[in-house]
Amino acid sequence: MAQLEKRQPGQWLVKSIRPGTNPMQALAEALGISGFSIVDNSPTVEKYREWVESLLVGTQPGCRLFLFIDQFEELFSQSNKQDQTTLIAAIQSLRQVEHCTLVVAMRADFYPDLMDSNLWPLQGFERIEIAPLHGKRLEEAIAKPAENCGVYIEAKLLERLVNDAADEPGVLPLIQETMVLLWDTMERRLLTLSAYEKLGEEASKLHPSGLSVAIATHADATLAKLSESQQAIARRVFLRLVQFGEGRPDTRRQQLIDQLITIDDELNLFNQTLQHLADSRLLTLSGEKNSSKKVDIAHEALISAWQTLQQWISQRREAEQTRRRLEEKVKEWLRLGGNGGLLDQLELAEAQRWLKSPDANALGYNQDLLNLVDASDHQIKETKRQEEKSRQQALVQEKKARQAGQLTTLVVSIALVMVTGLGALVFDQSRNYRMESLEKMRTSSLRLLSSNQELDALVKAVEAGELLKNTLFPREDTKIRVISALNQVLSTVREKNRWEAHNSDILSVSFSPDGQMIASGSTDTIKLWRHNGQGFQTLDHEGRVFNLSFSKDSKTLVSASHEIIKIWRQSNGKYTLDETIPTFDKELPIASYPDSQLIALVDKENQDYTVKILGFNGEINQLCQQHTTKIKIKFLNFSGDGKFMASISEGGSLKIAELNSCKKSVTIPVDKEFYIVRFVDTETVALGSKTGIIELWDWRNKTREKKWKAHDKKINDIQVNPVNPKMIASASQDGMMKVWQLDDQEIKLLTTIQGHQEDVFIRIRFSQNGKFIASVGKDETIRIWEINPVMSPIMLKGRKVSFSPDGKILASGGKYGNLYLWQRKGMTYIPYRNIPAHGKRVMALSFSGDGKIIASASEDTTIKLWQPDGEKIDTLNHHKKLVSDVSFSPKGDVMASASDDHTVKLWNLNNRNKPLLTFKKHHDRVNNVIFSPDGNIIASTDVAGKLILWKSNRQVIYDNMCKQNNLSRSVIIDVSFSPKGKLMALASSSRDIMIGVWGSNGKCKLFKPPFRAHKDGIRAVRFSSDGQTLASGGWDGQVKLWNLNGEILHTFNPLSGKPKSGVISSITDVSFGPKKQMIAAADFDNNVMVWNLDLEHLLKVSCNWLKYYLEIENDAKTNSNKICQLKV
Repeated sequence: MAQLEKRQPGQWLVKSIRPGTNPMQALAEALGISGFSIVDNSPTVEKYREWVESLLVGTQPGCRLFLFIDQFEELFSQSNKQDQTTLIAAIQSLRQVEHCTLVVAMRADFYPDLMDSNLWPLQGFERIEIAPLHGKRLEEAIAKPAENCGVYIEAKLLERLVNDAADEPGVLPLIQETMVLLWDTMERRLLTLSAYEKLGEEASKLHPSGLSVAIATHADATLAKLSESQQAIARRVFLRLVQFGEGRPDTRRQQLIDQLITIDDELNLFNQTLQHLADSRLLTLSGEKNSSKKVDIAHEALISAWQTLQQWISQRREAEQTRRRLEEKVKEWLRLGGNGGLLDQLELAEAQRWLKSPDANALGYNQDLLNLVDASDHQIKETKRQEEKSRQQALVQEKKARQAGQLTTLVVSIALVMVTGLGALVFDQSRNYRMESLEKMRTSSLRLLSSNQELDALVKAVEAGELLKNTLFPREDTKIRVISALNQVLSTVREKNRWEAHNSDILSVSFSPDGQMIASGSTDTIKLWRHNGQGFQTLDHEGRVFNLSFSKDSKTLVSASHEIIKIWRQSNGKYTLDETIPTFDKELPIASYPDSQLIALVDKENQDYTVKILGFNGEINQLCQQHTTKIKIKFLNFSGDGKFMASISEGGSLKIAELNSCKKSVTIPVDKEFYIVRFVDTETVALGSKTGIIELWDWRNKTREKKWKAHDKKINDIQVNPVNPKMIASASQDGMMKVWQLDDQEIKLLTTIQGHQEDVFIRIRFSQNGKFIASVGKDETIRIWEINPVMSPIMLKGRKVSFSPDGKILASGGKYGNLYLWQRKGMTYIPYRNIPAHGKRVMALSFSGDGKIIASASEDTTIKLWQPDGEKIDTLNHHKKLVSDVSFSPKGDVMASASDDHTVKLWNLNNRNKPLLTFKKHHDRVNNVIFSPDGNIIASTDVAGKLILWKSNRQVIYDNMCKQNNLSRSVIIDVSFSPKGKLMALASSSRDIMIGVWGSNGKCKLFKPPFRAHKDGIRAVRFSSDGQTLASGGWDGQVKLWNLNGEILHTFNPLSGKPKSGVISSITDVSFGPKKQMIAAADFDNNVMVWNLDLEHLLKVSCNWLKYYLEIENDAKTNSNKICQLKV
């Protein structure tokens, strides 16, 4: 590739990728697009052509993309089946793009996998099998590159290398590594045999050839230079970087640096070890920033040729495989937010055995695994306790039943006659009281939520939910309202915990990097808290503590006020004072970087302000003369790696200096209203102003990248997510904390949080894992927030949506013709099949009554029948225009389809060669067709507003709208029968009448007056399975639930948000799951949203979220409401 660019400059744009574990993300980055676009939208050839042309913009005319996919075998060894299929489909599309040349390289031992894929067959001119080199060709491959550099190889050495390579598999990598080692021994531009023999003198007995000896000796020598602790790190790193072949040779396994660090690692030692191995060419590091850097074994020759590594693999292969299985379990548990994915009893036993074994110390693990094991152990014990409790209760009930059985039938009969009337009255009064209480609780919860009292709102919603759960025969309307309100609260709440921490304003807060502690600072006091909010230590300080920071190992805490700086060291779980450092001036800023034991202060001498860097002993480390100014410095900040320092002065001067003697200082003039500066990464800083403005600067190039109005008042703090530097949070005197995503094209507001009673966030801080934000304010509380709410709706894809009768499969149809099948797992849906079903958008979906057939209707004029596993049954193509709707009869033997060709067709599913009949009574495009539940009536509507009720023999029993209902001016958008067939709901496009409930006996009779639902019109309407509730979806993007009196029960607001046009995406379909446990809606932007209405699950999720908060509340208030008693 390098020669290609040299010989034909400007004619090629070269991009290279490796599949790894996320091949589509790698391809997306190479093409300069988002991973979502390429994975989730099943792009066409035209779309790939558009992306390639966009990538080539700005290049010379005639320039082509050269895309090289290296180590293609990783697709088969490291990627799942879906990723394999998706990348191969992408390759097939790119092969048809004119300005793209595609080259794929793969190891020969993976050839059978290639031949089993959809890429095969490949014509002879499309592939090149590169055979091993021998004899003269091998001599040239060794000697020519050296000659091109003016270096020559001794004849005896060349002969020896060829002989040693004769029986060596994968010879070129071995020779390459050997030549690199020989290069360092060059004498007068000559590589000699004696130097080669010296490379392997000590290890020649252990290896089959001199080439292997050379590489292995170099690797062993590199390892020997490390300390014992570093060698343990190196051994673990190498094992994690090997992909076990399972019947074929082991290969390399690229990993992020963060995936190699364990709970016991001392970070500096780990980084030194990694850099030593990279400097010695045993590992390669790729990527620019630490968060995205990847590590790889330098060459696969090391795996086969280095006997030490082979011994490690032999000793720890099984244990490492166990660790990886547990790692995948941890990832799944974290993905589900701790609400699922726990270990079962066998998996827990395996994890506990592994953690107690020497393998755990050798291979390492992280805190998340311990948390998963603890959570799983707790859940299993709790389940057993509940089972025993239920068993005991059953025994008690059985005993009572035996005692009750001693009463005579006569006595029972007389008692029943006497109390029946009175009992019914008492029960009715009791139920009415319960319903009123539930409504009050629901209203109170939503009122608390609207006033930003999130935890109080959730507690009240749980109280209502638990009362509903223990109520016999609740009214359906009240049940829906209470459950939907609990869902709404869970979809909003981000506040995880809060507690009263100090007796005055809290000025600072910090998470320990190990995630076990939180420190807060107030006037004269520092308090330390467990991660669950329970305090365990108070430290004395002088003055207002405005700065707190932990070292990365959490063993050092630096606290600072304007009067004094204190260094605290951890010992036996407690912090003790180690050093005290006086400050220079009570009005000037201070910053600390505990990992390098550095503190930055501003000193005023005469009229000069100078930044001084102190060590933890209080002595001056260096004077930043480049940071001396006549104008007062307002703020200091160290970069995340501790290599740079930024300051901002009152005059509007931003300065950034390298801490190595503070050289290479950069000065940038900025608005004097800016007074906060934070490093986003080593190249970008964020500035916050008194007017609520945030700016991003590329400080090396002195260019402003972004500017936006973040708040209405002064910004008090800006923090950068340590895991995702593209995410920042800002806190303001306007009472809001906002979280922002710094995309290349735009700044996205992810969420806005309010909650402190005094409406002021003073300081905020991200946790080290980037999942939580701590905030403190004038209300003397610490609040912990998650970036995402407790439980968001499940987000899938599609414009049409339908649940299977048993709810195990959810089908959705995409705007590009895809049929998506989603499989239920617990209380969520996961991808099952993505089928390119149609050439154009899917217009309708329907399951047969037994769930064995799925019908999809499309704009491409076809109907296709599918099995629930995605296998196609048949294609029906007798319509002349798009098919707008499809419906099965209750028995499942007949299907009806509606079309823009003005017809409805009935199909015998046992004989699908041609339609059973064609109904031609419509004179415009037919947009809906549905069978009544007894199968005797078919209802169809057209865009002219005509509703026809007819029988399967074409007999029309009703063919007009009721004139008095004024529906003749409206288009009937959707129609739905109640489960018993006595009622029918119509969704109208009219702004006046949106939903009518009709008698389905052929007579024009309204069950209730029509009621208005959505201000801009309705797109869909459905009855629930019990016939007591209606769901409607509108142009306003809302989904609403109604009772049959037209009273609104709940409104689900749009989630896809407003696109750049400012127009909310309209709802295109709604569907109830079985027993109303879920409701799904699809919108015009190809989003499917699934809301959970299962009370048991909602209560479980709520109580899990509230656990730590309730522990604090119950400790503080002995008479507190005992909700979630079994969970806390």
